[in-house]
Amino acid sequence: MPAPYPTYPPEPPVAYPHSAAPGTVPAYPGPTYPDTGYGVGVPPYPPPGYPPPIYPLYPAPMTARTNALAIVSLILVFVFWPAAIVCGHIARSQIRRTGERGRGLTTAALIMGYGIVGFWVLVITVGFAVAG
Repeated sequence: MPAPYPTYPPEPPVAYPHSAAPGTVPAYPGPTYPDTGYGVGVPPYPPPGYPPPIYPLYPAPMTARTNALAIVSLILVFVFWPAAIVCGHIARSQIRRTGERGRGLTTAALIMGYGIVGFWVLVITVGFAVAG
């Protein structure tokens, strides 16, 4: 069983060994570390008891862009719904081909656009039924 790691930072020894020459400061022997795989005498990194460092190993992945026509179709559904339906279908085909984001936006625009079409068809049908 390997010896446990010393405390970090290492505690200095309680008593320095006496030097041969009187009046000189004895040399501090320094801490001794076990073999950590980087060589004998190299302190472990990170010190025991500390979490490992977090390094950005690679840049963050780039996210796909949102299709501009999908945004336009969602805005147009409130202004001019026939154009929103056309733009929504074009945007959906572009998203399928390029892999861009915005599929939910086009779906919402197409549902609202066709909902408005259905509403007006219902209003006109009821209007003719009541008038006729």
